[in-house]
Amino acid sequence: MTKEEKNGITQDLLTDLLEYSEGKLIYRKPRRLRLAGDEAGWLDKSGYRYVKINRISYRSHRLIFLMHHGFVTAEIDHIDGDCTNNRIENLQPISHRDNIRKSKIYSTNKSGVKGVSLACGYSDRWVATLRLNGKSIYLGIFYVFQDAVDARRAAELKYHTDEQVKGAE
Repeated sequence: MTKEEKNGITQDLLTDLLEYSEGKLIYRKPRRLRLAGDEAGWLDKSGYRYVKINRISYRSHRLIFLMHHGFVTAEIDHIDGDCTNNRIENLQPISHRDNIRKSKIYSTNKSGVKGVSLACGYSDRWVATLRLNGKSIYLGIFYVFQDAVDARRAAELKYHTDEQVKGAE
C-alpha cells in the first residue's frame, strides 16, 4: 500500500485542491500564505518538489501521476532522469530493480562507471562487480581499466537479460 492510498489521497481530492499545468501543481483555492494560482509546494535540497496535504508531505510527481492515472505505484520514474521535470509525459511506473539500475553514479565514484573501482590497496588494478538481487557478484580484478568496464558491461547484459527471460516464463 502506498503512502497516498494509506492516507486517503484520491484523484478526486487532488483535482479539487490542485490543477496540473505543464508539470506543475497549482492551487485552485487560497491556502494559508498562498493565493489561488500559485505553484504548490517547495523544493527539497535534492531537487524534488513536495506538496503538503492534510499536514502530510508528498512528492509532487507522485501526485501528478495519481491525478492523471487514478492510481500510484510504489516507484515512479522520471524518464529523463531530471527530478524537476514533472510533466506527465516524463513519468512512468517502474519496478524497484529497474529504478536502481537507472540510478545515477554516486558522486564518490572515482572511475565514472558503476561497478568498477580501484582495487583496495592498489593504485594500478581495477575491480569489477555487479549487484543482483541484493548480492554483490565479483567479476574479477583487472590491470587495464577498459577490461574491467567491458567485464561489467558483459555481466550487465548477461544477468539482466537472463532476469527478464526468467520473469517472462
